[in-house]
Amino acid sequence: MMIMAHSLGLGSCWIGAFDEKRIKEILKIPETVEIVGLITLGYPDENATAPPRIDLNKVVHWESWENVKRKNLIDGFVKSGPFSLIKKFLKFFGY
Repeated sequence: MMIMAHSLGLGSCWIGAFDEKRIKEILKIPETVEIVGLITLGYPDENATAPPRIDLNKVVHWESWENVKRKNLIDGFVKSGPFSLIKKFLKFFGY
């Protein structure tokens, strides 16, 4: 769905963290239905560039945690992709 939206000039965003109860109230979704994710769609205001990629060896470890080559746990997650926002939030809250 997101690829088709992009081909039509629409922007999209997968949302995996949300208040399921509130979404069900707003959209009148029955309690028996489980919401796994949401996708927002719209016309982008600008052309966004992809965040910088980091070497997978810095975020993927094999067979043991000891093989991880980074300064700390957060270092491997905050440099690319949607996790890059974590650093901004932590800084905002004084961490």
